[in-house]
Amino acid sequence: MFFYIFSNLFYECGIYVLFTYNEFWFYVVEAHRGVGNYAYCFISNEISKINNFYTLCLSASPGSDMEKIEEVFSNFFIDHTEIKKENDKDIKSYINETKIEKIEVELDSFQNEIKNDLQKTLKNRIDELKYFNFVNQNQNTLTKTEILNLQGFLRSQLQVKKSNDLFDAISISSGIMKLIHGIELFETQDFQVCFGYFLNFFKKNETRAVLEISRNIHFRNAIDKIEMLHKNNTNHPKIEKLKLLVKEQVERNKNLKIIIFSSYREIAKKIEKQINQIENIKSSIFVGQSKKNEVNFSQKKQKEIIQKFRDGELNVIISTSVGEEGLDIPQVDLVIFYEPTPSAIRTIQRIGRTGRFSKGHVLMLITKYTRDQINTYVSNKKEKKMYVCLEKIKKKFEKNSNKDTNGLKKFFNNNKDNTEKNNTKYIELSNEDFSYIEKNLELRK
Repeated sequence: MFFYIFSNLFYECGIYVLFTYNEFWFYVVEAHRGVGNYAYCFISNEISKINNFYTLCLSASPGSDMEKIEEVFSNFFIDHTEIKKENDKDIKSYINETKIEKIEVELDSFQNEIKNDLQKTLKNRIDELKYFNFVNQNQNTLTKTEILNLQGFLRSQLQVKKSNDLFDAISISSGIMKLIHGIELFETQDFQVCFGYFLNFFKKNETRAVLEISRNIHFRNAIDKIEMLHKNNTNHPKIEKLKLLVKEQVERNKNLKIIIFSSYREIAKKIEKQINQIENIKSSIFVGQSKKNEVNFSQKKQKEIIQKFRDGELNVIISTSVGEEGLDIPQVDLVIFYEPTPSAIRTIQRIGRTGRFSKGHVLMLITKYTRDQINTYVSNKKEKKMYVCLEKIKKKFEKNSNKDTNGLKKFFNNNKDNTEKNNTKYIELSNEDFSYIEKNLELRK
């Protein structure tokens, strides 16, 4: 039996293995990854060429998009599904209770003045789009997804007809996207990081859209005030609340192990610096391998951090999305969301890091009257929709189960082309090949 990290097998080695046994079982974890060009899809397609094969796919978070879920089912040739919830009788005894608390913080009056100035700037730019009739006249705000969809629409229109209005709208929407990100950093992340972002924003971008934003009186007022916060080293209220929460939790239990999730590497670094000042706290950031702002961890470095966490040399990890799934992170007593995420998949995966061996605890930091509250609502709504989608698919399978089919074996016997099995090309791996795989992959026995 071989346990492979298939993405490594696919991308790093370029060696594709087909087993010629009479019967083959393919076990897939984190099955929601089986979309697009992900390595799982290639492996599944190759295995489907075997006469007798069976696939078992597991996922705690298949998502809320019916089209994506159906794509996963199609890519793994699934013809039956089981939906299990934590309160189901047959699994309830195996599930540890996880307590989820929402911890709200508020911006003070001065910070709210900045927030209002930034929102007025955003409204002004959206009004520009309304002038071109590319945005609903009653709409006063836009999400990043809506902006991306609008930009896609505008570019498609340019393919049909060149127009100054279209070029102007694309420029304005690009400026709005950058502005929305800056507002998000201010409201939900960190004032210093926000100031640095807007500073680079103007240094590196001299486009018409950016210049028009910089001339806006509300925006100039906001930048002047953010600079004051920057000079005074004023922390976002989340940082102060986080330090207090971590201190209280560790004072109650010095052996406590905590993971703090943050969406941004720069924020993770800031959190690490702040909480390492607390007595009995030994923390480290945990990030992926892509090189951004010179903060990147190799696979070897990631393993070292996890081992130190396991051995008690570290009691707090501040992780970006890389720690949400797919890694063997040991027992975690407390998970803290520095910000809620609108993704149901990411929310479920984050929560799933605790409560594995004993009761779990989750603290979710939320800045009141900001996108944090919207993201919390969206995530909850998507999770509910996920179960609705799965129930629909299950009913579809049950409806089709009366047809003259015999599971996957019958399906593939009926749908294979006339290619004989002995025409299939198999790659025979030498001992040297396996030695190479063992050196370069996580091969677990």
